[in-house]
Amino acid sequence: MSYIIALIVIVGLIFAYFYRQAGKEIAEENEREILQIVEKVNNRLSKIQSVKTTSSKINNCEKALDLLKQADRFPGCRKVITNYDELVDKIERIKKVLPVGKYIEKAQKHNFKGKDSSEKNSLLDALYEIRTKNITNEDFEIAELHDDQTGEIVTIEMVENRLYDLGWEGDSKITR
Repeated sequence: MSYIIALIVIVGLIFAYFYRQAGKEIAEENEREILQIVEKVNNRLSKIQSVKTTSSKINNCEKALDLLKQADRFPGCRKVITNYDELVDKIERIKKVLPVGKYIEKAQKHNFKGKDSSEKNSLLDALYEIRTKNITNEDFEIAELHDDQTGEIVTIEMVENRLYDLGWEGDSKITR
């Protein structure tokens, strides 16, 4: 009888050992898959910097977000990508503010050329995006959208102040 109990204990230990080993192999395979996805996300984020059109940049943001959602399906994703939530939030905010950045860049080109009317129109387009998409200064800060001329983070007040300088008489939440 004690032989049977000893045999059952040994078989149980062997089973536990192989079960643990199989679990480790699965975890390692999941980690490899997640790391491959992370590499693809990094490639998409690099493309955001290198492609020219705003629609291409937004498309790369969307693809990066889709890849991150794909990675999140794997157990252990949050252990491999420790800043997962912050990364998703940042990409979503970048995607949200990209059109504003495009209009501000156009406005700066018009300013350089001395075309005040065109600059004003571009800034109004930027303000329209800000208001219709409920973009906040926090969105600009997290997305790290910088004004090319000053190097400062873009703010709603910066856009509105420049519009006032150009003769805009629209409604604003700020006082001058």
